Amino acid sequence: MVAAFEEGQKLVKLCSSKLNEVEKKIEMLVKKADGSIEAEPFEEEPF
Repeated sequence: MVAAFEEGQKLVKLCSSKLNEVEKKIEMLVKKADGSIEAEPFEEEPF
């Protein structure tokens, strides 16, 4: 039972790390007033 919990903790840490890496790579495409499109970093909204 403890081994399963420890394995779960390792998986949570791994998944959290991977999610943080991916979030850093996300960009938003923003349409400007002149009709051009520009990529901007995605800023997470605070909760």
